[in-house]
Amino acid sequence: MFRLAIFVDGAYLEKVAKKNDVWVDYGKLSSRILTPVTARTPAAPIDLLRTYYYNSLPHKSNRPTDHEKEFFQKRRGFYDALERLSSFTVRLGVVKYRGRDNRGQPIYQQKQVDLLLGLDFALLSAPSRTPR
Repeated sequence: MFRLAIFVDGAYLEKVAKKNDVWVDYGKLSSRILTPVTARTPAAPIDLLRTYYYNSLPHKSNRPTDHEKEFFQKRRGFYDALERLSSFTVRLGVVKYRGRDNRGQPIYQQKQVDLLLGLDFALLSAPSRTPR
């Protein structure tokens, strides 16, 4: 039997989906990935361990505006809904404010997401380990 873990870079997937005007059904995402993988490995069944989704909550300033509060709560609700999906785990990094660009626009940088993904990957690669 083969074991499969799916790793989703949420920020990248959302960016690509938005650019292509596509809505992602996260409830079906794992099975839509598992189906073609299973078709290519007919010799042994595949056990889906989990789908790991990585992203960050949006930046919220020390004195958040109503817009920041609302956007933060919507994202939190979205991640909570993902976490309730069967075999889904959400890993959240943080977003850091890094100043302003030459046009005066704020610069935000996602942190810790790659580290979380790498740790899960390493732990899953070890024999008999399944991070939760």
